[in-house]
Amino acid sequence: MLSGNVITDDRSSAVGFEGDRNTFRNNRIQRAAAAGVNFRGRGIQITRNVVTDIPAFAPGFGIDFSGGDDRIAGNQISRTLNQAIRLNVFENETASTAHRTTVVGNVVRGAGTVGIAISTDFEGSGTIDGTVISGNAVIAAGADGIQVVSPGATLKRTSSPAIPCMAARPWPG
Repeated sequence: MLSGNVITDDRSSAVGFEGDRNTFRNNRIQRAAAAGVNFRGRGIQITRNVVTDIPAFAPGFGIDFSGGDDRIAGNQISRTLNQAIRLNVFENETASTAHRTTVVGNVVRGAGTVGIAISTDFEGSGTIDGTVISGNAVIAAGADGIQVVSPGATLKRTSSPAIPCMAARPWPG
């Protein structure tokens, strides 16, 4: 478990980990170059973190993850170069399927592109099934508030109040 840490001015991903049943909560990350939090595994809990100012270099994600049975909840992510929350699964990884991932109660402000992106990386994409995106708020994203490419995702009570474009766009696939 990683809890109660402050990580600033990191030259890569502020936190990166692989493995199952990890918890990352109540941390503050500012000005990481690649990503605020980057993880791969099953049963991961990413809760109540503050991730800000991730614009330094590409890819510039706030929380970037793949796995299954994960919970991304109650985080505040602001000012990212790219997507604030990103879930992708790749066939060449050990966990090429993500089941029952929940993205709930997060607040995203000022994402450079998409606020919450589910299965948007077409190259080598794996299967995402049973993903629930619920009760999130996306404010002033540079593109879509929420973009879902996987047909295995469910949107519930999610808002994108300050975005003039479509808040959620399920892509054919």
